[in-house]
Amino acid sequence: MVSNRASLCRVSFRILELPPHLTWKLLFLRGPLYRNLLRSPNPEGINIYEPAPPTGPTQQPLETLGNFRGWHIRTEKLQQGLSWTVKQQCVDLLAEGLWEELLDDEQPHITVMDWYEDSRLDACVYELHVWLLAADRRTVIAQHHVAPQTCGRGPPGRWVQVRLPTPAATCTHAFVSQDLTEGGEQGLRVPTKNFFLTLVLPQVSHIFHQYGPGVCFVHFLRKTKNQMEHGGLRRTRVTDSSVSVQFRE
Repeated sequence: MVSNRASLCRVSFRILELPPHLTWKLLFLRGPLYRNLLRSPNPEGINIYEPAPPTGPTQQPLETLGNFRGWHIRTEKLQQGLSWTVKQQCVDLLAEGLWEELLDDEQPHITVMDWYEDSRLDACVYELHVWLLAADRRTVIAQHHVAPQTCGRGPPGRWVQVRLPTPAATCTHAFVSQDLTEGGEQGLRVPTKNFFLTLVLPQVSHIFHQYGPGVCFVHFLRKTKNQMEHGGLRRTRVTDSSVSVQFRE
């Protein structure tokens, strides 16, 4: 039997020493790498492989429309009947099974992805804001922000994939980047009952890397635009959000 102190974990062709409090069994059960660390990533049960189901204005509170466990939700009022629904989570990387030496020394990639509905309620119907935070949950080590504009192509209601843009320059300290790197458009053939429907998915991508020591939390916040209409609120929907940690190739 291998002791806790001497335990070595081979991950992605590296040999990593396990901290004293972590055993092979606990590491296996927690599985902190290569999985989605967000809670309720698809709270409304909407499938990205089908067009967003038609929906009209509703007077029902958002919390009654699905399982939003883990999300903190609030509303920001805007002009002309518009508003933002703000949903956020703070992922505790250490509680999920990672450890400080691994994050500080190996600097595994932290990838954030999301999908949102191209609702056409406004020129910008979606924003994503992510902060990598220190142990005090206040000190920002790295951050990224994106607010894509509606492209106006294709029918409304399609799903758009958002992966945060990769910063052009590598920095080992705190950095802020707001550039939006377009990754081109990609056709997705979606089978329906009688035919294949091609959805056009503009893509942008980002991976946090070489962010420096001290990262313990990932604060994930997204905003979706609403429009007040006769009969209730018409919302921009989102689904399949993810925060994951993986070793660089």
